[in-house]
Amino acid sequence: MRPGAALQVTLYWRGAADGRQLEARLAGPDGAFLAQARGLVEGSGDRAVTRLSLAVPSDLQPGDYALAVRTLDLDGQPLALRDRPPGQAEGQPDDPIWIALRPIEVRGERR
Repeated sequence: MRPGAALQVTLYWRGAADGRQLEARLAGPDGAFLAQARGLVEGSGDRAVTRLSLAVPSDLQPGDYALAVRTLDLDGQPLALRDRPPGQAEGQPDDPIWIALRPIEVRGERR
């Protein structure tokens, strides 16, 4: 990924997802949020999906950045997780709201 690019995130749902939103955030090494996007869960059952696009800042320095997602109700209130998800990235702190995904590597300058 290059600075200034759009980070496309596609998340698939299993089970009841009616009335849910997803939010994705990209954070720097200091934990500061650098980009975020929200979207509604579309569909139901094994066919539910959310597609998000995060605008990566054009002045972002090369390195690894944390990508995390969380579930929200229709009013935008976070929903706590019951269990640590199987996809939770190793080495990430347990958080009752955010699910850490794999790090995103930003390389070089914007083209």
